[in-house]
Amino acid sequence: MIIHTLKDCPTARAILTHGGLDGRLLDKEYLHCIDWLEDVMCILDRKAFEDLLTTL
Repeated sequence: MIIHTLKDCPTARAILTHGGLDGRLLDKEYLHCIDWLEDVMCILDRKAFEDLLTTL
């Protein structure tokens, strides 16, 4: 799953952390990608979330 790839890659994890995602979103276990995206949407502002989706 893409979440595991993002969480396990040190470079991706550093970029996500620098971009404003805190440890809760990177350390918490999610069964579905949509659940992770919903939590990210609550934390990031609209523009940052749009940029994340574009990158993904």
